[in-house]
Amino acid sequence: MIDDLHYLTIADAARAIEAGSLSPVELTEAYLHRIGALDSTLGAYITVTAALARKAALEAEDAIGKGRYIGQLHGIPIGLKDLIDTAGIPTTWGTEWRRGVTAERDAVVTNRLADAGAVLLGKHALLEFAMGGVDHNAHYGYTRNPWNVDCFPGGSSSGTGSAVSAGLAAGGLGTDTGGSVRQPASYCGIVGLKPTNGLVNMEGIFPLSMSCDTVGPMARTAEDAAILLEGILGIQDGPYTGALASASLAGLRVGVPRAWITRDADEAVVAVIDAALAVFAGAGAEIVDVPLLPGDDTSTAYRGVTYYEAAAAHRSFFAEHATDYGSHVRQRLEDGQTITPAANAEAKAAASRLARDAERAMAGVDILALPTQPTPAPQFGQDQVTIAGEVFGMVAVRGRFTIPFNVYGWPGLSVPAGFAPDGLPVGLQLVGLPGRDAQLLAAGHAYQALTDWHQRHPSLG
Repeated sequence: MIDDLHYLTIADAARAIEAGSLSPVELTEAYLHRIGALDSTLGAYITVTAALARKAALEAEDAIGKGRYIGQLHGIPIGLKDLIDTAGIPTTWGTEWRRGVTAERDAVVTNRLADAGAVLLGKHALLEFAMGGVDHNAHYGYTRNPWNVDCFPGGSSSGTGSAVSAGLAAGGLGTDTGGSVRQPASYCGIVGLKPTNGLVNMEGIFPLSMSCDTVGPMARTAEDAAILLEGILGIQDGPYTGALASASLAGLRVGVPRAWITRDADEAVVAVIDAALAVFAGAGAEIVDVPLLPGDDTSTAYRGVTYYEAAAAHRSFFAEHATDYGSHVRQRLEDGQTITPAANAEAKAAASRLARDAERAMAGVDILALPTQPTPAPQFGQDQVTIAGEVFGMVAVRGRFTIPFNVYGWPGLSVPAGFAPDGLPVGLQLVGLPGRDAQLLAAGHAYQALTDWHQRHPSLG
């Protein structure tokens, strides 16, 4: 019997399963036990599919016993954000009027994970319709941060962040339109990848903004994120896991937007990021200051694209269910309805221009390194935060380091980088130009080989 099965990485669990020293049934039962013990406190799941998980685990165990092992996700228990369609299992999109509604077919990513032999533990909680800007779901309540249950775990992929951090799933999928994979990864002390826009098929995932939406893996290590990414791409032993074998920080040119970090991050976060950059430099990376400093025009372009597209995606539902929406979501959709097609076209043009400007700022460096979030996880109901002596609204600052890269369409990886003095995790965000997802995963993997932040877990019993 392996101790703490619920905190095995996907890669380690896969090696044990392939070697025959770990049973998929045993591993699944460990997670189901953990969910039963802790989820009433954490609220990470909307739906737990225990019977289906046990059936899938038995099937995996039988196939593997007969020599039909199919890869690193075979027999691995995972969860899905409840925005992702699952045939025969409720897909609520985080709203009350969808409670109990099942999709007609699986999302493409759901199907690919099933083909890879993954075991679905259930559907993870989320902010309603994946719209951020609040700290809980008006219909399903609070999902709590395992490091401090009085704190927000991040959103909108709240349940996936909480579940992976607390050992209630080996990994999972979230969606990211303005930071919804990376924010909970940072707040909960795990890894989250926002892939390059368009890399992963979004069919069967209810849209927030088709221009900015992505679906990405959330796990404990960059290696596990690479395994999950290849799973949802329908490949094995591909370029993402392949890049890890020779991963090194030596010779890597790392761009640091120092003026941006100084302006937008609090002192505790800056201290953690500086320590992480020292690890990079100590391993032979070259740290280079870059003149990237997004302004209000980036936020304006983001709203002009995402609010408009969200209003369009909800048009038919909103007409019938307007009073069933939470007040925050309803207001955002009403704001989106006021954006004209001409204003949306102008916002898209601005987004393209901003991406070109950002690429010029990155000239001569391989990747960017910066905070994932300006602060550690806020307490529930915390309305304000002080950064560099200035008071800001808490909601307004949460997307400062993530939204620009959704506007640009670039990939971003959040990895655990340390802790603030209050004991809450801080994430380091690595960002690259479109298509450099493998390079980010390799850099994250090399950094994790030199640090142990990802091996620390919240004290939940």
